[in-house]
Amino acid sequence: MRILLTLILISPLMFLGSLYFVNEESLRVLLAFELNRENFFNPTLFGERYLNKPPMFTWLLALFGNLFGFGEFQMRIISVIAFWICTLMVIIYSKNYWSDSKAGIVSGLLFASCGNVLFFYSSIAEIDMLFSMAVLLGIFSLSARKRAFFIFSNLSFAFAMMLKGLAGLSFMPGAFLMLVMRHGPMQGLKRGFFIALFSLSVLGMWLILTKEPLIYAERLIQESFGRVSPEGFSRLSHAMVFPLESFKDMLPASAIVVFALTRAKKVGLEPLLIGVLCYLPYMISDAQGRYVIPVFALFASAFAKSVSDALQDKVFRRAFYLVLIITLSLKIFYAGIYPNFMLSRGDSPKSVAKSLQIFALSKSFSCNCQELKSTCLYLSLGLNKPATKEGDLSIVCQKPENKKAIQLRVRSRTAWLIFKD
Repeated sequence: MRILLTLILISPLMFLGSLYFVNEESLRVLLAFELNRENFFNPTLFGERYLNKPPMFTWLLALFGNLFGFGEFQMRIISVIAFWICTLMVIIYSKNYWSDSKAGIVSGLLFASCGNVLFFYSSIAEIDMLFSMAVLLGIFSLSARKRAFFIFSNLSFAFAMMLKGLAGLSFMPGAFLMLVMRHGPMQGLKRGFFIALFSLSVLGMWLILTKEPLIYAERLIQESFGRVSPEGFSRLSHAMVFPLESFKDMLPASAIVVFALTRAKKVGLEPLLIGVLCYLPYMISDAQGRYVIPVFALFASAFAKSVSDALQDKVFRRAFYLVLIITLSLKIFYAGIYPNFMLSRGDSPKSVAKSLQIFALSKSFSCNCQELKSTCLYLSLGLNKPATKEGDLSIVCQKPENKKAIQLRVRSRTAWLIFKD
């Protein structure tokens, strides 16, 4: 079982740097590449201030980039490390909660094998895995009664707030409940409010250090609470569909748990209640599956004993190992095949950016097409200079009239390179 867990944990390292940056990865790396002393507290994107998130993830990427380079492996390794820490925390908490080392290993296997975690967020340069790590460290640390762990929990939640802003508050009820169950209502609520106040204070200190704190604060509030009830959003429909999506995102672990409950029914009340409490805000708002990755870990702990006991059944044990081995094989196959398929296309952002370098060697350039962030990133990295607000060359989404332009084709998207008059 330990060998299988180890193989699953190291699988995100396979072909980690093979594929170029995609989707929001490019945004995160661009912010880090443009970071300097002047915009340290106010990161910029193509020379314009970026207001949507606090800068902690940008700082970490910039640190790794300046130390080891801004390559795909170096930028994504942060999420892999966060994945390992999350799994380790789940194992330690479950082992202590159930007083059973086998249940601890099972909980780690359940969490690490969740499809949305293993196949995607454990190996991309995005915030979600690191945010999940911070939240889980904050909640699980509160299960210990020592003062040092309470201090560590404060720091973890403050770190989470500096990653995603006020979104960190959505998991604060889980911390409150853990404290109440471990320390009683009065002491638990008192400590919970202290954690919330400390985390908000750290976020506030950063806001004060920005050039326009009120504008940043307003944007953070919009980012965090704008999903609660956006225009055209059906709360009832989402509340019905989102649990099904979460079940799919947790496959094969969710199916293993359902099968295990037909043979053993031991459910951990503490992690289950905390998980449900943290899940509810996302169930009734316009949330995406990756937002509830910390809940996957809590559910893994809640049902670990049932799965552990069900392993005594021969049929279940064979199915358990077969499913996990197939999952690991699919992960390795996907990690090896998908990058090669994408790179086989001649219109990748990396190849297009390389062909554009000859035009921008001695000129400044700007990027006015958000859909081509990856191309702009690789152009910046190739030239070792960031894009500016207005450059001698500009990448735009629509062809301008009466201007010299070169058509660009990047992954079925069309854009234009225009030259300044």
